[in-house]
Amino acid sequence: MRYERKFRIENLGFESVRQVLEIHPAGFNTHFPDRQVNSIYFDDCNFELAQSTLAGVSDRCKYRIRWYGKNIAVIEEPVLEKKIKQNQLGYKDSIQLAPLDFKENFRKYCDQNIFKDLALFPSVAISYKRTYLLSFDQKVRVTIDRSIEYRAIENYKVSTAKIEETALVVEFKYEEEHQDEANDMMASLPFRLGKNSKYVNALFMLNV
Repeated sequence: MRYERKFRIENLGFESVRQVLEIHPAGFNTHFPDRQVNSIYFDDCNFELAQSTLAGVSDRCKYRIRWYGKNIAVIEEPVLEKKIKQNQLGYKDSIQLAPLDFKENFRKYCDQNIFKDLALFPSVAISYKRTYLLSFDQKVRVTIDRSIEYRAIENYKVSTAKIEETALVVEFKYEEEHQDEANDMMASLPFRLGKNSKYVNALFMLNV
């Protein structure tokens, strides 16, 4: 299990944030090429999964289909992720899914991939560009998410209209045994540690 600690940054641009991290004593450098991350989140008819996040329930989970790249119509390698949170620690269970073409019957596709059994439906689609950094000691990974876009999903149809998020999200990810080192790294940052859920933000901004 690992920690995922987030900073929501509204007063600095991407280049400034990246520079802060690159000159940090921890020596953060590029770990993986930038790429676009796409997700479709699922919830029940009462949005209980979102409510559990808002309420800070200690044991909670989220379900999403995730894929990478700029193609948001035909997905070659979608992955079903169950993201599990226990207090501040979390982990993911992942299952490779069959290719998905949104021109086909998305409802049928979802019903064939456990969502019908779970009584979950697709609620929002989220896309953003992600930068990947790694500390010099390789104990802490950092991501910077920008150009975040939210789209509503109604009756299994993803809207073509989008709402753009102006903030950046910086996330520190590290295993439980590296907590002390990570805390020292985060303490010297000029950012405020807080909570940020793209899924919950999307629901509010889209008035779902």
